Amino acid sequence: MRWDFSLRWRALGDPVSEGRRVWEWIQQIRPLHPSLDLWRPTADSPQEAEQSPPITQDYLLHLIHGVQAISDDPDFGLTPAFSGQIDQGNKLMLSFNMPNPGDASVDLMVGEALGAALDASEDLADALMHTTASIFTPGAIGALTREDIPATPTP
Repeated sequence: MRWDFSLRWRALGDPVSEGRRVWEWIQQIRPLHPSLDLWRPTADSPQEAEQSPPITQDYLLHLIHGVQAISDDPDFGLTPAFSGQIDQGNKLMLSFNMPNPGDASVDLMVGEALGAALDASEDLADALMHTTASIFTPGAIGALTREDIPATPTP
């Protein structure tokens, strides 16, 4: 099954300082599942991705700053990293000042291995949500959804 994870919150600072919170989140979720342990920069090819070293906090913050500097609008997004198997892993997307000024969001397109683990373990889903909510408080709104199950079931 295909899973998606998304969280939006009121930023407490500028995009680079919010990037520090994203880095803290990455560090906190790493032990939850083996596919969340190694994070690499998003690349143009599988070969390039395979040869890339793991991302660092400095890399992430520099990338956020760089994309913000070239953006013509205050709202911008980027896909800085992935974790897990190449072409089967989890893809991280970040957005700033979207849909409203002062908002920030993290989206994780869940890959095969983590998706199978989420199918098998409600505890893993709970741990992912709890860990994320504890880092991005206050004012966080999030969802972990599976493609075949609507986020809000209809009666």
